[in-house]
Amino acid sequence: MATRHYLGPDAESTPIAFAPSADWEDTSILARAFGKTTKRGLTMAPVDFSDVDYTDKDILFRQYDLGELTPGQRILSSDMETILYVSICIRVSEAVITGNMYLAFGLRIMAANGTTVRATLVPVTRVSKEATVENGVWASRYAVVGMANVDYTTVAGDHGVLEIGMGGDPT
Repeated sequence: MATRHYLGPDAESTPIAFAPSADWEDTSILARAFGKTTKRGLTMAPVDFSDVDYTDKDILFRQYDLGELTPGQRILSSDMETILYVSICIRVSEAVITGNMYLAFGLRIMAANGTTVRATLVPVTRVSKEATVENGVWASRYAVVGMANVDYTTVAGDHGVLEIGMGGDPT
């Protein structure tokens, strides 16, 4: 059964600072927050990033703690009968048309110690449609991504961790 998480725009104090995925090349502006299952009524807030070179990289903006998972839940996407998908919809924009920036995200199950990765459900992945430059108008980017081959049963203290950023050449 699908669970919808609502993501706030601002950093929040989280009790666990999960280690970011090593797939992110830049975590300098990382902020943490909670993904909640109830609507938050928050407005959008921009996250700005300026870069000084032409290096193509993935930049982590936000890391969301989706909460503690129920122990004993089996996550199985390793057979043809069970294909699990993750969908995401985020509004994005890039500053210049030559920016070649794309929404990037990853989803993992992490232990409560903040460093142990129990399972990678979606490795850091770029959405195929580029962000736009539309006079300050944000464009929605929607992706449905099949999960990696996973067969994992959750244990006490496991958390879902969603990481969101942008990938490309931010010049």
